[in-house]
Amino acid sequence: MTQPYNPYQPPQPTPPTAQPPQPAYVMSGPQVVGRQLWLPLTGSLPPLCVKCGRPDGITWTERRVSWRPGWSYLLLMFGGWPGLIAIVVTTRSATVPMATCAPCGSRWNVARMLVLLSVVMPIALAMGFATAAAALDSEALGVAAGSSAVLLLVAVTVALARRHAVSVTASAIDGYSLTLSGLSPKVLQAVTNGMQGLAQQG
Repeated sequence: MTQPYNPYQPPQPTPPTAQPPQPAYVMSGPQVVGRQLWLPLTGSLPPLCVKCGRPDGITWTERRVSWRPGWSYLLLMFGGWPGLIAIVVTTRSATVPMATCAPCGSRWNVARMLVLLSVVMPIALAMGFATAAAALDSEALGVAAGSSAVLLLVAVTVALARRHAVSVTASAIDGYSLTLSGLSPKVLQAVTNGMQGLAQQG
């Protein structure tokens, strides 16, 4: 039953609104798992170079990392276009602020350019040889076009291996977090020390 309004009654406190529980991925911070780092998309890395662990002379950069399931590459065996479409559709990306010193950042940028060139150059050669072979009806040029396709696979493999050695890569990405590989042991140790300090304060 509704009480009649009393203009002389002091104001009543508003009952607190219950807050919905936050999911675990929001409440938890970065976690070291072996040599990898599980990082929420809202998390951050320590102010150290992610590759060598230097605390000084670092520059923060928005680094874009991508991940795709390994089985997507197997579809390349059934044809170039189906495999490429599968890779594009299944690729997940995230942008993470990372600190790098000048030498490590330079090696990372060079490796990224090598990956791009390892894809573009063999494709351009294959298309050029294939066009010339069709125009001149040359079997040798057709073989050269096929060799360029093999060169593409070799070049991409070598370039990706080089980039993996000098950069930080993602081994998993979902809607809430990502798992990073290739971080300096000093960065992982700093995260571990920070989480232990938070646990002791709690």
